[in-house]
Amino acid sequence: MMKKILVSIIVGTLVFTACAPIQKLLGKKTKLDICYEKTDSLQNALSQEKTKNTEVSSELSKLQALAKGYISKIDSLARLASKQQDTIEKVQALNEELVKKQERISKDNATEAKKIMSELQSTREDLQKREDKLTGLQSDLEKERTRLEKLNADIEAKDAQLRNLQSMLHAKDSAANALKARLSAALKGFAGNGL
Repeated sequence: MMKKILVSIIVGTLVFTACAPIQKLLGKKTKLDICYEKTDSLQNALSQEKTKNTEVSSELSKLQALAKGYISKIDSLARLASKQQDTIEKVQALNEELVKKQERISKDNATEAKKIMSELQSTREDLQKREDKLTGLQSDLEKERTRLEKLNADIEAKDAQLRNLQSMLHAKDSAANALKARLSAALKGFAGNGL
């Protein structure tokens, strides 16, 4: 197409310059040859540019296909990110709910622990009072045991004295009975004398 335009230009130029001298015509012919050479050179350059353009177009098509693939992947990743965000929000909501439940349970446990500690302290105090009372009773029992042992020792001593006294009384009674029997026997001999 460029050649036709160039040829028409040249033909037009020749028509206008036909009246000119031959010298001019020859100069024009040289210029025309130069134009043809330049036209060929430009056509080669144009052909190379078209080849490059085809290559670039091919590369562009490939890049566009890659871009579509990337856009598709980006869309897919965006949907996945959206789902992940939804999941994260759900997990955060569950976490907040669990934290609240844990705080409530901790508070309940703390209240229950305080109640149990209070009851335990009360029980300890009762046990300490009972232990103190038992210790006092044990001390009183020891004192009573000591007193009873002393009383037992006193009773045994008095029993020994009593046996000793009984034995002395028995010896005295025996001696008195023996004396009485001797007196009676001695007085039997005086029985007729008014005694």
